[in-house]
Amino acid sequence: KPVEAIPGDHVKVDHTGVYINNRYKGALRQKDQQGLMLPQFRFNGVLHPNTYFLLGQGANSFDSRYFGPVHKQLILCFVE
Repeated sequence: KPVEAIPGDHVKVDHTGVYINNRYKGALRQKDQQGLMLPQFRFNGVLHPNTYFLLGQGANSFDSRYFGPVHKQLILCFVE
């Protein structure tokens, strides 16, 4: 998944969507493609050191908007 926010960035995830440094990045879905309820992660703050916010391409991506920031230790590799 692409890294959308890095340590020190402000991230807000609420019922209106995802905002990174006050820029709207996308909506949240209530259910997945099979109709199952998705986790409802909520956050409003600055990312801590060594944590990253991942946002996939497309509305159906299961990413940080549902499970929260990811610690650097859990990321296998970075690709530029």
